[in-house]
Amino acid sequence: MAGPTRKRGKRFRRKLSTWKRTRWGSLIAYTPVLTRVLSRNLILIMGCQRSGTTLLYMMISSHPRIAGLNEDEAGYMYPTWLRLLLDLLCRKRTCFKLPTRTGDLPHLRDRFPHARIVWIVRDPQATIASMLSLKMEDGRSWLSVVSAPVLQRHRNMFPELAEIDPAALDELTCAAHIYEYKNRALKEFMASGLTLCTVRFEDLVSHPRETAGRLLSALGPGFDERVLNHQRYHAGREYVGENVGGRPVDGKRASPAVNFSPEDRQTIDTICVTRVALD
Repeated sequence: MAGPTRKRGKRFRRKLSTWKRTRWGSLIAYTPVLTRVLSRNLILIMGCQRSGTTLLYMMISSHPRIAGLNEDEAGYMYPTWLRLLLDLLCRKRTCFKLPTRTGDLPHLRDRFPHARIVWIVRDPQATIASMLSLKMEDGRSWLSVVSAPVLQRHRNMFPELAEIDPAALDELTCAAHIYEYKNRALKEFMASGLTLCTVRFEDLVSHPRETAGRLLSALGPGFDERVLNHQRYHAGREYVGENVGGRPVDGKRASPAVNFSPEDRQTIDTICVTRVALD
């Protein structure tokens, strides 16, 4: 009897192994479909670096019906279908802040066609001044590290960027090009058919209740008082770019002191020519 029993055991293990491969194989095969369907639950925060994306993320993710990750927490990667599903089962929307992914429009349109994208825009001189002042942990300027990769990630959308060599430019000029091509990317997103909400940084810090209320109504969850007190829910955290979680909204940031020479202002105005009509 031992022989037939062993044979039946082998047949059962083979069937089980085949079933497992089929189950996981089917799941892998349907992953793109699952991701597309579940993208209805996704909020992506995008925009130019140093334009207020982290503040916007902290406010939105303080909402009790929104679960979020900052770009450094997410490893600068998109959410998986499993993350989207788990948040959905918890009756929460998934919010990822990914300003580094603004050059991924074709990929986003294919993989997350139903996502809600929130794009924040700030005055060019204030944004560029913030870029110039930021330092890396090792003391290098932020622009000396990121200018080349930021512009390179947009070459698929704007082939003419291949003609711009950040190493041959001063940091002010690099910053202006980053701001300009982020604005050009915004116009492409507007024409893409994706669901897009735009926010002015100056409105967000000057009139946080009204601005956050309009935005959250458009996103679906509706307004909640906790978004105006994000510092309570992000206290003790430090995010990439020297952003401190415990710092409340400061209306003075709407009009920061910017000390550019007339020549610098002329450079910025010459490069940053794309204007976007916001809602």
